[in-house]
Amino acid sequence: MEKKRAPFSMIMEYAEQYKSKYVCSVVLAVISVICGMVPYFAVAKMVTAMISHEEKDISFFVLWCIAAAAGYIAKGIFNGLSTSISHTATYLTIPAVKGVDSMEIYRDKKIITVWMTNKEQELYDRKQLTARLLKNVDDPKCKVIFFLSGKGDLFENTEGVLLANLAKV
Repeated sequence: MEKKRAPFSMIMEYAEQYKSKYVCSVVLAVISVICGMVPYFAVAKMVTAMISHEEKDISFFVLWCIAAAAGYIAKGIFNGLSTSISHTATYLTIPAVKGVDSMEIYRDKKIITVWMTNKEQELYDRKQLTARLLKNVDDPKCKVIFFLSGKGDLFENTEGVLLANLAKV
């Protein structure tokens, strides 16, 4: 019997494609934290100078105030970049985990139905998605059925179907 995989390892498998984005996000987050510490060091330097009664020119304090402000601004920039990149990677990974927005599993009939919008058809390779879906299914006879959105106008197509059916009545 095959050993059940841990959920974290499955998520990491799906996220593998975007690993560089996650690594970049973590590096930027660490830089953000370091930049966030700069204002504290700047204040500590100025307070130490005042307590020790060192003769310091006003330019000393201005320089450390600028360093504190720069650290604070850099912290915000790197934090924003990190968050943006990680959210983008996650947004790209979630469909790989879910597959698509609309999916049903019928264990008794041994089928998985997947409804794909036009956008999802552009984003996902059906062969890869099928392999991914079947990887986690116990029954080797299970089939994946795709229902694909058409390229035509939904209103016109529906109107045409309704009129054709009404003509038969």
